[in-house]
Amino acid sequence: MPACAFLQSLRNKGRSPNIERVYAGRLALYLNHCHARRIDWAAASFLALSQL
Repeated sequence: MPACAFLQSLRNKGRSPNIERVYAGRLALYLNHCHARRIDWAAASFLALSQL
């Protein structure tokens, strides 16, 4: 999954574990938001993301 690969890349670059933890939480929020609204997370537009 690309999200896991992104987080792994942070680890590989030696980023702080705190950075990874914060990014993981925010990434999860984004992916859940997209899933709940049936938006393709990889091609989401600003308009699609801003609609409630």
